[in-house]
Amino acid sequence: GASSGAVCCAVFSPLDVARTRLQIQGGLTVRHFSPYTGMLDTLRRILHEEGIAGWFRGFVPAMLTVPVFWAMYFPLYDVMKVQMSSNFALGAE
Repeated sequence: GASSGAVCCAVFSPLDVARTRLQIQGGLTVRHFSPYTGMLDTLRRILHEEGIAGWFRGFVPAMLTVPVFWAMYFPLYDVMKVQMSSNFALGAE
């Protein structure tokens, strides 16, 4: 659980950074800022202007949430599965 979450976080961090930049650019009022035009343009510009480290901004906080998420996920899943099956009688016709 946690290890797969960590790998996923590492692999998709550049996409998360690019998505966040695309989402917030509409609220920026900085002069001489040319907006990103798409995902690939954003990834390219971040790499060019900030280097590979730019793709991994916010990586440490994201990694710190992975074990917390998975530590809560499976126990809550089991509890909710029992709750939902007793409340809705799954499988009954």
